[in-house]
Amino acid sequence: MLDLTSPTQLALRSEHEIAMKFFVLVSLWIDILACIATRQKPQLPYNEWLFQESELTLVHIMGCQNWVMKAIGDLGALVESTDGEGSVTTRSEDFHAEQQRVRDDIESGLSSMSSTIAEVCELLRSLYCHAVTSWLMQSLKNSSP
Repeated sequence: MLDLTSPTQLALRSEHEIAMKFFVLVSLWIDILACIATRQKPQLPYNEWLFQESELTLVHIMGCQNWVMKAIGDLGALVESTDGEGSVTTRSEDFHAEQQRVRDDIESGLSSMSSTIAEVCELLRSLYCHAVTSWLMQSLKNSSP
């Protein structure tokens, strides 16, 4: 019989939990970035998983804040609702409201960054944000009201 309260068992359990969180986050990373190539929304529940209490975040693994990856996933969902040439295939008002929300989230995140970027993670986050903004503008340019 295992004694799950022993220090050895607790350490082993902790290592397994950390490993599982790592694999979940890497899977999310791949799924979210895949939406760029597939033009489909992410298949995993990224909104839930990115913001669960955890000592591991994507910034520790991939150098990108969770909120940036959420913006990429949200943008993937927006792009999926177009016909591939930028024309909206869903209700236009909802689409444009969601498009504006994603843009506002990105601008808010960028403005919250410190003016002196000292860490590589800060620089990477900025790069990801600008790339997502550029992708948003390019992918959805034909769907403007």
